Amino acid sequence: MVSVGKRFKPEQTVNLSHVIKVIMANGRTLMKAFKQA
Repeated sequence: MVSVGKRFKPEQTVNLSHVIKVIMANGRTLMKAFKQA
């Protein structure tokens, strides 16, 4: 997770927030699949 933070520059904070939203959405689908397994 630390390497991901280093990759983003200050001017990319908007993209970072979007990436976080995508990761959260993926996390929810992963949890659903994990519970079904």
